[in-house]
Amino acid sequence: MSRISVSESPAAGSARNGESGSGDPVLMSTLEPPPLPSRPIIRARLEDRLTYGVREKSLVLVSAPAGAGKTVLAASWAEAHDLPWPVAWLTVDDACDRSEVFWSYVAETIVRSGVTLRHANRPPLGEVVPNSFFIRLAADILDHPVPVVLVLDGADRLVSRDATVGLDFLLRHARPQFRLVMCSRADPQLPLHKYRLTDSMAELRQDALAFTVAEAQSLLSSLGAKVSRDVVASLTEQTEGWAAGLRLAAASLKQGADPKTLVESLAGDDGSVAEYLFAEVLDAQPPRVRDFLLRTSVTPQLVPDLVDRLTDRADGRRTLATLVRANAFVERPPDFGGAYRVHPLFRELLKAQLTYESPEDVPELHRRCAQWFADAGQYVPAVEHAVASGDWLYATSLLIGGFAVGSLLAHDNSPYAFLFDSMPADLPGPHATVLRAAWMFRSGESVPAGDIEHVTRLVQQKRAADTVLRLSAAVVLAAVTAVEAEPARAKQVADHALELLRQSPPKEQATGAVLSAIVLTARATAVMLDQGGADAAGALKAAAAAADAAGCGRLKRQCLGDLAVVEALRGRLRRASELARAAEGLADDCGLPRERRPAAAALALAWVSCEEFHHAEARRWEARAHASVADYQVRFVQPLLAVLQARIHRSRRDLELAENALGQFVANVDSPSWVRELELLEIAALHLAQAHPDQAIGVIDGLPNPHSPRAEVVRSRATALGASSRSAPRDVTGDQAAPLDAVVEAWIDRAYGHLERGEVTLAVPAVQEALQLAEPERMRRPFMDSTSQLRGLLRANATLSASASWLRPSSSKVVNLRPASAGDDRPTRSPSPGPVTTEPLSEREIEVLRLMSELLSTEEIGAAMFVSVNTVRTHVRSILRKLAVSRRNEAVRRARELAIV
Repeated sequence: MSRISVSESPAAGSARNGESGSGDPVLMSTLEPPPLPSRPIIRARLEDRLTYGVREKSLVLVSAPAGAGKTVLAASWAEAHDLPWPVAWLTVDDACDRSEVFWSYVAETIVRSGVTLRHANRPPLGEVVPNSFFIRLAADILDHPVPVVLVLDGADRLVSRDATVGLDFLLRHARPQFRLVMCSRADPQLPLHKYRLTDSMAELRQDALAFTVAEAQSLLSSLGAKVSRDVVASLTEQTEGWAAGLRLAAASLKQGADPKTLVESLAGDDGSVAEYLFAEVLDAQPPRVRDFLLRTSVTPQLVPDLVDRLTDRADGRRTLATLVRANAFVERPPDFGGAYRVHPLFRELLKAQLTYESPEDVPELHRRCAQWFADAGQYVPAVEHAVASGDWLYATSLLIGGFAVGSLLAHDNSPYAFLFDSMPADLPGPHATVLRAAWMFRSGESVPAGDIEHVTRLVQQKRAADTVLRLSAAVVLAAVTAVEAEPARAKQVADHALELLRQSPPKEQATGAVLSAIVLTARATAVMLDQGGADAAGALKAAAAAADAAGCGRLKRQCLGDLAVVEALRGRLRRASELARAAEGLADDCGLPRERRPAAAALALAWVSCEEFHHAEARRWEARAHASVADYQVRFVQPLLAVLQARIHRSRRDLELAENALGQFVANVDSPSWVRELELLEIAALHLAQAHPDQAIGVIDGLPNPHSPRAEVVRSRATALGASSRSAPRDVTGDQAAPLDAVVEAWIDRAYGHLERGEVTLAVPAVQEALQLAEPERMRRPFMDSTSQLRGLLRANATLSASASWLRPSSSKVVNLRPASAGDDRPTRSPSPGPVTTEPLSEREIEVLRLMSELLSTEEIGAAMFVSVNTVRTHVRSILRKLAVSRRNEAVRRARELAIV
């Protein structure tokens, strides 16, 4: 770049520079950086960016709202920067509005930085600064061997055109020796677009100046406020890293404010934060802009069209853009869809001030917002504003119009849910009635009969004026009647709702997928409670598919859990496990607590574990199911859990405990018929275990279906023990529709009959058939509960022994279905330095140890290994001796430490 020539002699310029008035204390404070805090926070990332900008660009603009830390950052950098360049500092004040004063200050501070001005004379007071001054100043700067850095703090006070024109002249003509750093609350009146096009400007704005959590932690600590990192993170989030907000919070903390209370109330603080924002930001606005900010504070989304409606003006877009450039805590985030937003702390101040100054305007402003969002199809903010306006009738009509019942019944985290805590309980009108019924059903409460009647009348209206209201009523009625009415009635209501959905106009069909999923789930629930079995499986599969297609995780989780129970009862253990784990996975994805997880899924996993003869796993899942059972599931989950408990106790020969487990449900006639059948079948099995076959026959003859496959198995066993029956037992070994456990037990009973008659060669293929049917599902229970004679055959026969190896729980890797517990979170302990085994454990002893770790009793271990109880005890004594312990639980603990099990 060519140098600019000057006509004035160096001596003359030097002499004029000597009359700088440098002894003026006001001028001295203006020409020096402000003092830094005693323990300044070094923000290396920002100082590095500032150094890079000064080195590579002509202009560095640090533009951010009041209190963002601009001055502290620039002063810290000016004191510690590693550039070998002179830095001149000028704090712009109101006196700089006079051009000659401003440029006198600029000349003085440049001289103070060590730069000699040979040609540029200080502009005389009261006269217009001549253009020659800028030419001479640029020439002097260009003569300097290294670049000169001028820092202008408070540059937003520069309103004189001569000042900005002169700065632009230096930026263009004193390159590359001139660097300008401007710290400003608003963008200066410079042609910034040109600097951006030529890539000669670096910018640091509020997003860059915002404190990170680590920086905020250092800041609070330096100010004497010692708080946890969680509190710091919350304060940083609430202030959005705003430096002044963090400093004011630190002052409150030092005065004894409770950290948690401060975090929750900072936005509504009427003390230092509000006072700062009021004085530094709101009070500095012209009346027209102040009114604009107050009236638009009722909404967090400042859309230009909505803003115009709130302010009764037509310049909303221009005003918002001006506020952004002025750094008035208004910004236009890229993720806000073209809308603007106000810093939350500033917005809270504005809302409070609006309520104080014009309380009568607040409801009307919220009502305008509600209407605008409703017209835009954004029902969630529309409802929020309607509620804020106090117009609940309008709010309920918006909720129905936005198909809120679909959101409430289909999703875990409905955006409408929080509104119902404040909705008046006695709110009149059909919209409120439908919504109240939906909310009570979702919350697990019983819907009043009067509300159900009102909803039913809405559904039955032949010419409903409000189609959406009628559809919503039909969906809610289907959901409620599925669990509170007779199954036949529930299916009828669900079918009617599906027909209404099919006939609805295209506009309402836009949300039809969610509503259809709700109704299909309700229908499947009714079928489940009525029939169970294959019919329920088909209905649940269809409902789960609809819920998946509509993205309704809550409904899908419910359907998968119920379907898992159906499949487990049919003996499809692997499929039941997959479905139950999928339901649990959906619950994990939502972060649901244990009490809100699907009880049916836990029941299915408990049932599977019992059939696999993993009693410890079964008991853990049983406890999970008890903790989360609710709503309609009570009708089948609790009685089936009682059947499960009784079955486990019966396997352990604890017959009295088995009876007690079933006792409370024996007289319960509210259970579905298929659940009632399983209860009575378990009672009949207990009679057989107590050698009362005639009583067992009496129980199964009283079943709704006394000739079901499971009933025929019990009948066959009872008659084998000498009971008389009105009909001969039916052979179910070839029944393709029978549950797998019934078919397996029928083959075992056939084998037992052959053994009783001494027909060993005929018993072997029967056992082989049972093993082949049960092995894919790992169904061990029928074999573990069998007679010692059959277990002896499994040990003695080489073919059967090889085929039955999978019956040992430790014979193959079993999928871990254990629910999470507090113990699972404990850190793994390294092996203790205690005594090691003196003799290696045999393979059989290791197997006993593994079964002991499953909490199986001595009798259960003998049944699992097909050995006598005395043999198990011998193995246990040997294990205790080799591990140098005296109790079984100590042996298991020691074996885990040694990685034996």
